[in-house]
Amino acid sequence: MRRRKHDIELWINGKKTYAKRDKTSDHHQSSLRDPSNFYEEAASVEEERHNDVPVYSRTYSGHRFMKKSRYFGHFQLRSIVIAVFSAVAIGLCLGFIMLFIMGGGTDDQSTASNGSNGMSDQGTDNQDTEDTIGGNSERTMKPMQAFVLQGGVFSSDENAQSFEQSFRDSGFSPVIWERDGTFYLFLGVTQTKQQGSAITEAYSDHDIYVKEWNLEAATLKLDSHMFAWLEAVQSTWQQSLQKVSEKNVIDASAWQAIINDYPNQSERFLELYNVIKNGQEEMQTSDSMSQQAFLLKIWKQWEKSMLE
Repeated sequence: MRRRKHDIELWINGKKTYAKRDKTSDHHQSSLRDPSNFYEEAASVEEERHNDVPVYSRTYSGHRFMKKSRYFGHFQLRSIVIAVFSAVAIGLCLGFIMLFIMGGGTDDQSTASNGSNGMSDQGTDNQDTEDTIGGNSERTMKPMQAFVLQGGVFSSDENAQSFEQSFRDSGFSPVIWERDGTFYLFLGVTQTKQQGSAITEAYSDHDIYVKEWNLEAATLKLDSHMFAWLEAVQSTWQQSLQKVSEKNVIDASAWQAIINDYPNQSERFLELYNVIKNGQEEMQTSDSMSQQAFLLKIWKQWEKSMLE
């Protein structure tokens, strides 16, 4: 719509439009010259103009903005979903690639190992089968404790041997026991400290000291037969120590059974077996100090065998 000179410019609902301006009629102009009618006519004209002026109102609709907001909301949600699925897909692909690479390397290594060590694998399988059936497995030997009669402590084996003969002349059967670079000269062994003190009183002309001596528990890989034999040695040693401490004679038949039951296939404890076998003469004597020396030799070799 083209604007005329005296038109009024208006905006209705976002659109520009124009309204005609009312012109003053000749009647009104003539009335202006009559002062008596001026105020009455002016009032009527003002009322007429007021009634003729239209009332315009502008309405706003939020539909367009709501539509735009919903569009952006859907766009953001879709972007998040796409990003999450993309990250998961990439992670899965990389994971499969790494598994393929690692799995292929492991298979190649296993194939090469099997090709070059077939006999070794077979031996390992046999060993595992033996362990399952009751063969080699980790077994724990109990700790051992007693009281020893100590004749001296020396820094070298030569010094210990120089004092050994003087005790032999007094009726003892000394045993030199090396531990952690120190050499101990032991003259006997008893179950309790009181029993050891009673022996030292009988040999008051010698400087003999009663002290506690311990062997810690040891965990070894043994088959069932060797473990049973070592348990029998340990039990028989404890029983023999009790008899000697009470001034009784060792049961030689129990030690003979230990000798007869030794598993011949074991080499680790062969020296322990020889110490027991070679001590038969000491077992059969009635001399208490000789029998104590026999028990000390077994105990010393026991510790050595456990530490090998």
